[in-house]
Amino acid sequence: GWGSPERHRPHCWNNRNCEKDAVITRQDMAVPQLAASRQPSAFAATSGLAGHGSPADQQALLSSLHLTLMRLRAEGREGFETADLSRIQDTSEPAEIRFSFVRQAFTKIASGIASHRKKRKQMLVDQILSYLHETSSRATLNLSMVATAFGLKESYLYHLFKESVGTSFSSYLESMRIERAQALLRTTSSSVDEIGKAVGYGS
Repeated sequence: GWGSPERHRPHCWNNRNCEKDAVITRQDMAVPQLAASRQPSAFAATSGLAGHGSPADQQALLSSLHLTLMRLRAEGREGFETADLSRIQDTSEPAEIRFSFVRQAFTKIASGIASHRKKRKQMLVDQILSYLHETSSRATLNLSMVATAFGLKESYLYHLFKESVGTSFSSYLESMRIERAQALLRTTSSSVDEIGKAVGYGS
């Protein structure tokens, strides 16, 4: 009766690694950089496309960025609900205006990825905390055991816990056990030894 990890595992569990789904990948973070690497000067300039290449070069860049955005859209990237991608290819619009739509689209992608990352991380943390509360009476419970139960690396779980909860895994577990022991001392007639074992101290 220690609680089952399956009850707390994220929806991403089947055939996937929760750690990979909970955090933003380097590939996700590199979406704007990928386009920038193809034409760094255009992305670096605060004035947009002005003064960067011939109209044909600008059109080629816009077409390349449009294809990148369409590929990301097909992959289900968040942030495209309000992105007006069709106007990027509208040659009746000035290149500068069309490039502004590119910037808006990438901004929305970045915002969507950040929002998704935050939600996934918080869901994972909530599930881990729930698991801890159900299994804290197990004397052998430790960081390694929880990491294994959720398919995470120990180092990742350590930093995720510290960042999200504000304290280390061991400190949180210790505080939780002490609070439970204090509650049992106030509300039961059990001995200190019995209470210690009930909250996870001793075998």
